[in-house]
Amino acid sequence: MLEHSSLRVLSLYEGFFSGGARVLHSTVVAGLHAHGHQQHSALSLYSTVRRETVRQRMEDDPRFHALRAAGIRVTTLGRSTDEDHDPRRFTEPQMELAAREATAVDVVMSLKEQPLRLALEVGFPQRPVVACLHRSDPEHSGAALDDLRATADSGLLAAAVCCAESTRDAYAAAGVPEHLLRVVPNGIDLTRFHPLRRVRRAALRGAAGIPADATLVAYAARYDAMENPRLSLAAARELL
Repeated sequence: MLEHSSLRVLSLYEGFFSGGARVLHSTVVAGLHAHGHQQHSALSLYSTVRRETVRQRMEDDPRFHALRAAGIRVTTLGRSTDEDHDPRRFTEPQMELAAREATAVDVVMSLKEQPLRLALEVGFPQRPVVACLHRSDPEHSGAALDDLRATADSGLLAAAVCCAESTRDAYAAAGVPEHLLRVVPNGIDLTRFHPLRRVRRAALRGAAGIPADATLVAYAARYDAMENPRLSLAAARELL
């Protein structure tokens, strides 16, 4: 039984940078914190990341500022992707900071499976872990999938929240125990995103030089190996 009235939750981020999953996660966390029944904090493994050709600092990210504005404490291990280090190894000071943050909470929530390597380190306090999953091709996440399965095997993984049924099915097929997988669908504002009227659709296609009867395939992701553009090209070829 908790000795305090609010559930204390620490979110683990790989880093702060542009991405739909971070927008969603930070928005949900800020809302839960504002409601008052939960106390949230966040720990970022990296303070600076390089994605493609862009170097992004945590302090410049809108999600960082949104969490701070909501009264959520954000700390970082201070790592940088520009440094020459093993991403799977942590220094003693980094582990001490991580241990302090995790000791002060009841639950650890990981944004995607990549930060779970920290929770598996010796010296990281044992807390129930909830992983937030946003992929339908988990095998493409590299060693992070092994970390997720190891977290489940160790008994630390209390639940894995999937953004869609396809995500749940994919991770179950990849070896994550199905009873741990829960689906919380992405929220879509149907008043904002809906099929266009025929006249508006024709006007937009005409402005872009797209024939009215052409099949249009969109790639809604950054061009990076992690986003698996080859899969989108293969799917487009299959469709066409």
